[in-house]
Amino acid sequence: ALGGVSIISPRATASDLTLLSAADLLFAADVPVAPKTVKTFLEEESKKFGPRGGLQFDRTIAPDDWVFDELIAELARREIYGVSQMTPDHRPIPSKLSHVVILSEWDTPYGRSLGKTFRDKTSAQSINACDYLRGIDGRLPGDPSKDNQLEQAQKAQLGQKTVAVEATEGLNQSDYLRRLAREMKEQNARLQREDGSGIRAIGLLGSDIYDKLMILRALRPQFPDAVFFTNNYDAHFERRDDWDVTHNLVIASPFGSTVPKIYVENRHIPPFRDSNQTSTYVGTLVAMTKMKPEDAEWLSWQPRIFEISRRGAYELSPPWYGWHPGESKMVFESRYGKNEKNKTWFRDWLFAPGVIWSLIALALTVLVTAAWISISIARCAGQHSFLVSLRRAAYHFCGCTGCAILGT
Repeated sequence: ALGGVSIISPRATASDLTLLSAADLLFAADVPVAPKTVKTFLEEESKKFGPRGGLQFDRTIAPDDWVFDELIAELARREIYGVSQMTPDHRPIPSKLSHVVILSEWDTPYGRSLGKTFRDKTSAQSINACDYLRGIDGRLPGDPSKDNQLEQAQKAQLGQKTVAVEATEGLNQSDYLRRLAREMKEQNARLQREDGSGIRAIGLLGSDIYDKLMILRALRPQFPDAVFFTNNYDAHFERRDDWDVTHNLVIASPFGSTVPKIYVENRHIPPFRDSNQTSTYVGTLVAMTKMKPEDAEWLSWQPRIFEISRRGAYELSPPWYGWHPGESKMVFESRYGKNEKNKTWFRDWLFAPGVIWSLIALALTVLVTAAWISISIARCAGQHSFLVSLRRAAYHFCGCTGCAILGT
């Protein structure tokens, strides 16, 4: 029944380990050893339902564990270390890990998996996890009230201005943020007394953009020196009205607002609002055979890192790369476009195909030339001055034209 069926998943970002752990519980008797990926699990299981080829499963978005790998590396570049490595003589590098707090949704399986996936990627002793219920303002994504434009506008203003009016009853949980900020402040003071280093970074791992904005509004004034980071790009982070709480926010995301130009040639595609929309567009290209599943997989291997600046989300990731089948070569693309001048033009040029090998060949040529000139000078006979020796070497190297340039 599933033969020839193709499933394209542009929004499911839960890691393979998380999903396969749940599958092991469900199919414990039939699957004693979990496959490596969800793709292999689904495709192998589908073959049990009939003799036909089974279904094909393609995920066009990077899973959370891949995104967190890039995020942890970016934090390390800022000297915020969540994981250490051992040297051959059993010394940890770095010698001391940084204190990091992560806040994640508690009331959904996916929200809980975000915090667990991040902790599994880091050292448990350096991570302090806190939970919150999704919909801090009392409204959840998908509620009927959200279909009303007035309700949507009120919620947008709620995220922009201040933490909502604190009520200690009902669905609104804004009062929880005040208590959370106080507890984290006390914890920070205790850590500073114990080892002289307080909370270095605070992570917001969730799915509701307004929850993240409210948490930023509550915690940013209390921790002005901490690095705040989150998952999944959203254009709302770039709003000027939210600059006071979103500035310098580090975002790790499967996609930004665009896809590489090589996949949208001769088409003007406006920027998308969030990474899920971008991934859905990639999935649509795959479904319409405008993009190969292998190309979508290439893109999923390259999660993006952004930092909110005054001009919006500034991308810190290296240029996109991929395989161009028509030209049979690797292609690199700057995030600013092929012909636009930008601050990373030198890096983009340096990592273009063939440039590094050309520079190496040029450097070897210069070294050989310099060595030949040095040997020629050493062989010059007589008690001549250095200038005379240099002239003779130049004569042997360049001929009479070189002598005319240097003088006789």
